[in-house]
Order: sequence, then structure tokens, then C-alpha cells
Amino acid sequence: MSTDPQLVSMALPKNRQEETKRFAGEVAQMLERRPLHLLSDEEGMFPVGQLNPDEIEVLDTEMARGNLLAWYRNPTGGRDSMSLAYQDRHGDWRTLRPDFLFFIDSSEGVQANIVDPHGAWLPDALAKLRGMARFAEIYGDNFHRIESISRIDGKLRVLDFKLKEVRAAVLEA
Repeated sequence: MSTDPQLVSMALPKNRQEETKRFAGEVAQMLERRPLHLLSDEEGMFPVGQLNPDEIEVLDTEMARGNLLAWYRNPTGGRDSMSLAYQDRHGDWRTLRPDFLFFIDSSEGVQANIVDPHGAWLPDALAKLRGMARFAEIYGDNFHRIESISRIDGKLRVLDFKLKEVRAAVLEA
């Protein structure tokens, strides 16, 4: 909310409303769910009906790695959202809200991953990638992974912002 980016800590939200079913006329259909979300229901599940197919594929891939402790679907706004600052083509500060935070069990203990499936074809893609690169340069040591993912030629492709050469290429693009 400031005119210049500021580092503030993030707290786990206490609650959240999420769509759990869709109605087709009078018939309610339960939405698909996944376990381990930080705000799971009493059965340990969280609805993923709002996620697009690429986001579902990314989530399922992370779950299949075997070291996932928990995940968080970052909201698209509000105080409960992790936000990274980036500058648009006019130099104005904007907010990038990466889609996912994944918390993993590693040899160094619990670590966080920032993973953002974002379409390379979107008009703000390069500006947001530059924002992620700048964030990773400053705060990258605080995270296990910082990645942007896009579907290219039918496959999900990853930019690993922990790699100096990736950050440099994005910043020079």
C-alpha cells in the first residue's frame, strides 16, 4: 500500500471463505479437493475448483515430490496475500502475488518455495518476471526455490530464479 516497496512479515490468516461446491440447477456438485493446505477443513482437505489446469498440474507435481508439509494458495489480494513488488513498463510500482507457497521438509529443516504459474503470453509477464528476479536477488537465500512456470509448446517450463544466470537473462530481456 506504500509508494515504495517495504518488507513486512506475513501472518497465517485465521479463516477464509472458499467455494466448496457448484450448482447445476438444483444439483450440487462437490469441487475437487487436495490435502495439506494451511487452511484445510476438518477432514484435512481444501477445494481446488478455482484453480486452472496448469495450477492443478503444478500442485499435483509438488505433492508427488514426497517432501511437502503444507501449501498455501496465495489470494489475489488483501492482507492475507504474499506480495512481491514489480515495476510496470511506465515505472509505476505494482503487486505480483505468486500463486503458491509450498513448505517442504529438507535437510535444513522447513523451507518455503515460491511457485508462480503465469502465462508467458500475458502482457504483464516480463515485468512480473523482472520483479521476481529482483526479489530473488535480494531475498532468495530465505527460500528453497523461487520459480515461475509457463506452458510453452504444450509443456510446463520453469524459470529458476535461484540461478544467477536466469535472473540476469530475465533482467536483460
